Amino acid sequence: MVDFAHTPQAVEAAVGSLSAAGPVITVLGCGGDRDPAKRPDMGAAAARGSELVIITDDNPRSEDPAAIRAAAVAGASAAGGAEVIEVAGRARAIEEALRRADGSNVVAILGKGHERGQILADRTVDFDDMAETRAAWARLHREGDADA
Repeated sequence: MVDFAHTPQAVEAAVGSLSAAGPVITVLGCGGDRDPAKRPDMGAAAARGSELVIITDDNPRSEDPAAIRAAAVAGASAAGGAEVIEVAGRARAIEEALRRADGSNVVAILGKGHERGQILADRTVDFDDMAETRAAWARLHREGDADA
């Protein structure tokens, strides 16, 4: 599932709604130049309902992406209950989530939803979570790394 969830409440609702379908693997990033105080809470919200949380980049804008990720990782780790990993690069994080998913998992890719670009410093690059998910899925199946 790809969703625009970008607040702690929205993350919790998205993950919570999926958990009935199976163990959730959540890919989550937090935006830069926005409310930094909510980043640990977003990580914690993801961890409370997930088996695995992969913290990655969203739209870092002018901030250091590693610092943004660190705040979300801290919150997710403090919440407990989920394995938490950090993967720089949203495309890599999506592929890692799909690689680790088995037939019982539900994968939630949160934060960008409908957005078709990623804001990196003073430029926007093309990036679409749905398109990247399809491409990663195709790569993994071509390589034979994932179950059909």
